[in-house]
Amino acid sequence: QVRGTLSESSLVEVKGRALPLCWKGKRPFRSVNDVKNQFKALSLKITHASSTSNLDIPPQNYLIVEEDGKTCLAIRDASSDPVMKELNFILIGAVTMQDLFVIYNNESKQLGWVRAQCDKAQELESVIDSRL
Repeated sequence: QVRGTLSESSLVEVKGRALPLCWKGKRPFRSVNDVKNQFKALSLKITHASSTSNLDIPPQNYLIVEEDGKTCLAIRDASSDPVMKELNFILIGAVTMQDLFVIYNNESKQLGWVRAQCDKAQELESVIDSRL
């Protein structure tokens, strides 16, 4: 899906040092801000029982810039890794979860989130409660 958003882009697909899907531009990128406008938001559809939610991820939350100035997709498909290929999952991490306030309700086995600045977490309690 990410590749399809770049049809009008001058970025060239290359292999990164640690991540398999990267791009380089005419000049090295210094930050994700240099390249984020060439990518669209991703949406992960999360389904459990009869409930479905979408987690929309802006480019600055799924791209990183490597030391040599390439930008890379910071979401891994575990099936492409020889050690984890049988686990059938997608690995997202700290980059994807930044600016996302997440609450786990273990008793009800529910997960809720809202995009927000986490230093303002107290203001978010009523919003999260309404989503659980």
